[in-house]
Amino acid sequence: MSFPTTDRLKRWYERCEVHFALAGDGGEVRIGISPRVRFLADDRLALEVPAGVWRWVGELLRPGRWIALHPGELGAVKAPYQLKGLVALRDDPALVSELFPESDAPALVEVELRELFITKPGPEAGQRVDRWTVEELTEFERALGWLKEENL
Repeated sequence: MSFPTTDRLKRWYERCEVHFALAGDGGEVRIGISPRVRFLADDRLALEVPAGVWRWVGELLRPGRWIALHPGELGAVKAPYQLKGLVALRDDPALVSELFPESDAPALVEVELRELFITKPGPEAGQRVDRWTVEELTEFERALGWLKEENL
């Protein structure tokens, strides 16, 4: 089954900075901000983690570790979705430059998407929807009025 990534969800993640959270083995949580994200496939994205942010989260940024992602801007939530997935690291400076020109990221962070949650306030909040089809998720967005031009 494919991961239900709508075009609208991709646009939100790729147009906004993305806040992400990592947890250590002892429960320590570190939060970072990625200025840019690029979808590589419906179930995989690349996350730009600049050198300064890397210094803060780097010890927790390991292959196979769970990461939670939410698009937004300081003081504003821009998308009512949270993605969760597993981290993979690629030491590929050329790919970092191709995806994120002028980035000082020391490596490419790829996230294999595994879970998708609704974070919109209301009865939908917390609902896990990654087992839905793209069509079901699109219909859900339509029913809530999210597919209006001003919401894209």
